[in-house]
Amino acid sequence: MRWLSVDPLAKDYLSISPYTFVANMPIRAVDPDGRKILFVNGHYQDNIIGPIMGSSNAGQGCWGKGFANAAQGFFKDYSTITNGNFIDGSSTFAGDMSGQERYDAGFAYAQANLQVMTADMVEGETIKMVTHSEGAAYGAGIAQYLINQGYKVETIVHLSADEGDEFTTPTQPDTYQLGYKGDWVTGNNEISGVDKSGIVKRCDLGPMTVHGTTKSASVFKEVQDLVTVRTEQSTGIVNGQTSTWTFQTPGTTKNGTTFSKVDGVNLNNYNGTLLKCK
Repeated sequence: MRWLSVDPLAKDYLSISPYTFVANMPIRAVDPDGRKILFVNGHYQDNIIGPIMGSSNAGQGCWGKGFANAAQGFFKDYSTITNGNFIDGSSTFAGDMSGQERYDAGFAYAQANLQVMTADMVEGETIKMVTHSEGAAYGAGIAQYLINQGYKVETIVHLSADEGDEFTTPTQPDTYQLGYKGDWVTGNNEISGVDKSGIVKRCDLGPMTVHGTTKSASVFKEVQDLVTVRTEQSTGIVNGQTSTWTFQTPGTTKNGTTFSKVDGVNLNNYNGTLLKCK
């Protein structure tokens, strides 16, 4: 079986004709998925500043080892991932664009690259997306354009989103925003339009690692916990004064994630005392 045009992923399969569908084995091999998980990286610098920002590369090299596989497990989407799944949402230099301008740039990117982004997708398939840092606003713009064109963007995960208070993410997908407490790069500003947001308390991270570590494969255990975490309110005596506080409901995070904030509400320990690193 052959296409009448070049497969947009031809460069990833140099041993096969760029016009051939499923390696010319339509009975034994199928290609129903197209590209369904999109990864949108944020700002990177291929210099001494890169490690401080947590990003020295764009595209696939921006993400931690095993990150794409962990994303497949979280989304339960095991479609083939190639270089074409990765989108560079970085600005020319940090701070040169607002969140809304990055959103607009992502929207324009999707408009110009729609055919390539959706190649080989069939009716009923959905798109998932993971973003990081500046890539959050850029990815939100991409997602909105795809939705406008009739594609179903099922889930978006925004990690360590930069300038979260300067753009709106589409409300149609199930959208989660997760960051780590103390992220000095982003300030963990909440994005308008997310379904659930959470800030994780990680006592093992310092200023050099707090921003970039959300690109590690293990982050999906924390995202999984964000989906299930619940909170409760309580009133009692704390330090001799009557207080009301919110705490994380025990047993609602199977991976043991401790959140310091959920949906914009600061959390305390169950007894009202402040969360502290041991």
